[in-house]
Amino acid sequence: MEFKESEDYLLELSRIHLNKGNSHNDHKPNVDYRESGYAIVNFYQLLIYRLGTELNLDVKESYNLDRNWFLLVYELDPKAVTQYQELIKKVNEVRNKLAHTIFAEPQTRDLEYLINQAKGSKSGLESLVGERKRGLRDRRTLANEYSKKIEFTKLWFKTPEPDYGESIRTNEALKEQLQQLKNFEKINIGRLDPESLESLISILDYTVNKIETMIESIYSYCPKCGGKIIATTETTTHYRGIGEDIEPYSYTVWTVIKCEKCGKLFEKNEETTDYI
Repeated sequence: MEFKESEDYLLELSRIHLNKGNSHNDHKPNVDYRESGYAIVNFYQLLIYRLGTELNLDVKESYNLDRNWFLLVYELDPKAVTQYQELIKKVNEVRNKLAHTIFAEPQTRDLEYLINQAKGSKSGLESLVGERKRGLRDRRTLANEYSKKIEFTKLWFKTPEPDYGESIRTNEALKEQLQQLKNFEKINIGRLDPESLESLISILDYTVNKIETMIESIYSYCPKCGGKIIATTETTTHYRGIGEDIEPYSYTVWTVIKCEKCGKLFEKNEETTDYI
């Protein structure tokens, strides 16, 4: 039987025994009240264990209600401690009476209270767990984004464009920014909530943008002579024929990245070829 089905069964069983207990007119020990108590206590114990397991918490079947409850609430929301304090207190009172006596019966008002609170508290706790699970997914996504930003930026230092390796590695200002990246890596993001991670990523972005601007500035000048790198277009005319019959039949336009000063070529890409 699935946990949720078991919880529903225990709740209904508790209600049935409470009603049977209320139907007795004699003053003999009322076993139905005790059975109702066992069922509703087990309902709450199973509920808390199931929700804790869904969040991969260190809840255990051998732990008492208080311990599993603390592990769950600590992960969910401190406000839940106050919100459900009276409920958990009453569950414990009923459980203790059943565990430490043979004939004592839980108060009918306590049983009615726990039964009436069951569905609402179950729905409320499941909602908190759902929010927490969504938050964990968001946090994992953000944490992954945070780590990838750092690793991707470090690649600029590890694999600079050809001819620029020495300029990148020896630039003192960039060395300082690389140290900033190392400081970001040291931050323990394991327990940060999504809001805190988003703020941290914003701060990281400032450093990444600064590094990007500095590297773009380095790439703007020729590593050979220090001249300015420019983008321009060049045209190549293609001829055909022999001797005096040579004539142009097409031309190609190229995009060229080169040094304005010494002419060093960095990149040349064909834009278009037109035929005459």
